[in-house]
Amino acid sequence: LAEHSVQPAFAERWAITCWVYARFDAGPSEPGESTALPLPPERYASPARPLQLQSNELQEAGEDSIFVSIVSYRDSETWPTIEDMYHTAAFPRRVHVGIVWQIREHGEDEGILRIGRRVCKSLPQGCEANIRSLSVHPEAAAGPVPARAAAQTSLYGGERYYLQIDSHMRFRPNWDAFLVEQLRACGSAKPILTAYPAPYDHPYASGGAVLETRPTLLVPSHFDQNGLLRQRGRLLKETRRTPIRSPLWAAGFSFSSAQLLREVPYDESLAQLFFGEEMSIAIRAFTHGWDFFAPGEQVLYHLWKRDRPTFWEQNRANRQSSNPPTRNETSSSRVGKYNLSSLLRTGECASRQEAHARSVAKVLQLLEATNGAEEEDTLQGAHLLGIARARSDFFQSIGVDAEARTVLHEAEHGGQRPDAFASNGLRSCLEAIAA
Repeated sequence: LAEHSVQPAFAERWAITCWVYARFDAGPSEPGESTALPLPPERYASPARPLQLQSNELQEAGEDSIFVSIVSYRDSETWPTIEDMYHTAAFPRRVHVGIVWQIREHGEDEGILRIGRRVCKSLPQGCEANIRSLSVHPEAAAGPVPARAAAQTSLYGGERYYLQIDSHMRFRPNWDAFLVEQLRACGSAKPILTAYPAPYDHPYASGGAVLETRPTLLVPSHFDQNGLLRQRGRLLKETRRTPIRSPLWAAGFSFSSAQLLREVPYDESLAQLFFGEEMSIAIRAFTHGWDFFAPGEQVLYHLWKRDRPTFWEQNRANRQSSNPPTRNETSSSRVGKYNLSSLLRTGECASRQEAHARSVAKVLQLLEATNGAEEEDTLQGAHLLGIARARSDFFQSIGVDAEARTVLHEAEHGGQRPDAFASNGLRSCLEAIAA
């Protein structure tokens, strides 16, 4: 086999490619044994090790339906993520997906649509009808927070469970049943399973990947130049049978009861915000009485390499623009027409810089230390703090001095023994988002 490469060309060219399937046995074949190449496997083959369930009592039922929220910015990995998700689910028909596309439906992103047509034909029977979507022009995109808010308000269909993920993920077989089982084992009235997943790389093919199964735990990292608290994921040495209490919450993997959508909905006004999204939801969920847990082992994987178009590249190119595309350029959907340029709040501020500054200021207002209940009362509401716990208790629980903007030394262990963590190359992947 020769390594593939593409050389510059100055004329039209064509390429022909094919897949070759073969079985490599450990020993020589017996005389007379057939050497014909086998056909491709009928069932989707995942390289990830299946998750083992502790109970055999879980049954497929409508009341156990799962809503999966995905926001995709011109990401060619979105449809492969959906394909892998459905083919690795123990009960795929209970999985309902809501996608907010930020995509050019004509032009350079048409390849993503072609991938979608192929994937939809390959899904288990009845699953294509479970996919709902909205579409907005990339230049009208206002960041992940307004887009996730749109998924919650316009695409949620009353499912029992809520899974929020990024658009570039892969799953271990039986992920859905395992998450439900782990959620029930948390020992909390209002649990959320959350973590920074371990990485996967390309090619993600059967037998071609070595995937980490040990769990990761979120811990505080540092305060950035805007005064926002950042976090990182730490790899534990061993898998656990039960969920692990986690200090913090991750936007790219969160599984809970759908009650979370009603109690702690995304704030669509937080436009142009990336860092700050997770801490905003974490402190709001905590003060509403929610507890965070990491699954006892890896359940899904994340493509941490950012070798794809991102919202931030577009944002830099249009940083001074105050004129988003018109309605005709911004909205289309399989479930109806929406003026998403209004829904996503792109035109409320004179510039994207101003929108970002306003969003950061709003998050900082939630995070700043308070000296009395009177000030905290002004921060309570649909997109603000709850009344089940005090804001000061949140910082105490995670080991952070909010007033001094200092992460205490013991916070890096997240409530675990110092020797509970592994030390290997995975650390750099999981800490990249905290940089």
